[in-house]
Amino acid sequence: LYDAGILAACEDIIDYARSKGQPAVINLSLGSYNGPHDGTSLFCRYLSLLGEEAVICIAAGNEGDDDNSYRIDFSREVPDWRARVHSSDWAQFDMYGLTDVWSSDERPVSMRFYIYDDSDYKAVYESAVMSADNPEVVISSETDPAFARFMTGTVRLSGHVSELNGRWVSELEYDTHTDIHTAHAPGTWARYNIAFEISGAPGVHADVNADCQYSRLVSWPGYPDPDAELSVSDIATGDNVVCVGMYNNRAEAPTIDGSGRKFNLEPLTVNHGSGYGILVDGRVLPHTVAPGGWLVSACSGPYVDARPDIIPGLATRHTAFGREHYWYLNAGTSMSTPYVAGCVATWLEALPGLTVHDVLEAIGKTNTRDYPDPSDPRHGHGWFRPYRALRYLLGDTGVSCPGSADASAPRVVPRDGVVDILNPGGYELTVTVVAADGVSVLTSCRKSEPLFFLDISHLPAGMYVVTVAGRHFAPASTKILR
Repeated sequence: LYDAGILAACEDIIDYARSKGQPAVINLSLGSYNGPHDGTSLFCRYLSLLGEEAVICIAAGNEGDDDNSYRIDFSREVPDWRARVHSSDWAQFDMYGLTDVWSSDERPVSMRFYIYDDSDYKAVYESAVMSADNPEVVISSETDPAFARFMTGTVRLSGHVSELNGRWVSELEYDTHTDIHTAHAPGTWARYNIAFEISGAPGVHADVNADCQYSRLVSWPGYPDPDAELSVSDIATGDNVVCVGMYNNRAEAPTIDGSGRKFNLEPLTVNHGSGYGILVDGRVLPHTVAPGGWLVSACSGPYVDARPDIIPGLATRHTAFGREHYWYLNAGTSMSTPYVAGCVATWLEALPGLTVHDVLEAIGKTNTRDYPDPSDPRHGHGWFRPYRALRYLLGDTGVSCPGSADASAPRVVPRDGVVDILNPGGYELTVTVVAADGVSVLTSCRKSEPLFFLDISHLPAGMYVVTVAGRHFAPASTKILR
């Protein structure tokens, strides 16, 4: 799951699809929270190029309720800002990770490292200031006795103007250990925390994020708490990708053992963990919000074979083709994103020439905004409506029959509840309508009529395939939506 491996896998998918003469949709249920959050990282740029060849759906991330970011505008009233860093296990004995600070332009953000005493509520160590004039400060317990009193390991502060976007970035990297316990809860938390101070000239803006995997931001007493305003995954901020958030879609689900599961969620509300953000260039993410809390999904057969103990807690099973197939439950934007990817694949089945720009336009035009608390930024551009989007892409008229350019060839023109069969050549025709499950729902034969109609108003809503066949032309099929 390193950058090169992820991108190489995307290329493999695109190459395979091209070898089969088919379009491709790629799902990326991955997240990364360090970075400029403007789509200019090398990963985002490469992914943007791949997005010209496949529709790539990528998770917005699940940090929307973890309050792990700061967006700071320095001024005379706010010349600096302080924060602490906690480990992902909240114990702080072992600290490993990265916190980065991105200015909105080339103007620098200075940084100083502190050790904060969580028992006496004060700083007990401070480093030299990393600045444009002193762009690297390295602290090590092997060379700094004052630091070694509290921690072992290394801390590195660095800053530079990024060649990718012309923005200044300050980075705080840490790999430390302490054995000293806090007096408030012996054996539970470390007494000494990693902390930092950043400062900038009036008018400088700074976006601050810890890595969210190994470490998280917490407030320094007297300074505001972090928030989630930039909780969208950095790798979801590039061009030519579809960024997907999640809403809650169920409060309970069945299990094979009959016990069932209940979730502390209110269905049809946005999930508080869904990542979101307004980027420095003004873009709003996610592009759409889809069901992701919780979803019932197909489960890997080899995984179940290796872990038969999990079977009672799976959602359901079904026997087909001589073996058992299982479905399981999971939640997160890692579930809502493949849901969107699967729906987009059905659009490409109907319209193989769709580009990511077509997909984003359809999503944006058809997202619903009829949900509770529309001011919550986690909604992004609205909730996903795949059927409405497909109708938008088809222009609400269906796709005319491919095949002969002969003006006398028959054509199918769907309308609301009716299918017009245009037969200018006066051929003897057989018209068949087949449902998505392959069952024929209507067959009609006509002779020498230039125009006739099929009433499909009695059919359930869904997708159907209308096939026109005759002796004087190749059969042609058209997908329609009822």
